[in-house]
Amino acid sequence: MRFRLIVGRSKCGRQIEAETLGVDKRSFAGLYIAKRQRAYPCSIAMKPKREKTHQQELIEEVHAIYRELANRPIERSCKMRTECCQFRLTGKVPFLTKGEAMVAARAWRATGRKLLPVAQDSKGNCPMLDVGTGRCRIYENRPFSCRTHFCSAAGGPYKRADVIDLIRRLEEVDRQLGGEGFARQLETAVSGELGLDR
Repeated sequence: MRFRLIVGRSKCGRQIEAETLGVDKRSFAGLYIAKRQRAYPCSIAMKPKREKTHQQELIEEVHAIYRELANRPIERSCKMRTECCQFRLTGKVPFLTKGEAMVAARAWRATGRKLLPVAQDSKGNCPMLDVGTGRCRIYENRPFSCRTHFCSAAGGPYKRADVIDLIRRLEEVDRQLGGEGFARQLETAVSGELGLDR
């Protein structure tokens, strides 16, 4: 059985192929035909295996913190009133560490949007709230404070003592990402990660 496998590209951009005869695909690495090597005199530039960057690991740590929070036995029942998403109405705005802002910004871009809309109503709705459906557009990636602040009808906010260890972990992620050492208001933090500094 004869088949060809593309094993890389030369520095000049041409594909380098290995042609094998009667062998399993998995064993082709050492059977790279010399005549094909000579056909493309420039040296082979094999693409190195991509390693996780430190930044990716820190982003994964933020997601791990969110998962751990979800698994804690702290009972709350959201009534979907979106009151906590109406910042001028409540007078309370979420503050995000750098890691949270990066997660939120990536989720926002994943919706196909690049800009945060400017609130134009008296309620000061969160820019990520879909007013038509009453749903958060990045719900699965919403910030920590959105996960722990509940209106009184839903059971009230979490006690700081119940989540202080997770807060400390977010602060450590912020430090390792080169954050400013303090959380920033949601729009400012996310816009900064979107490259918009509002």
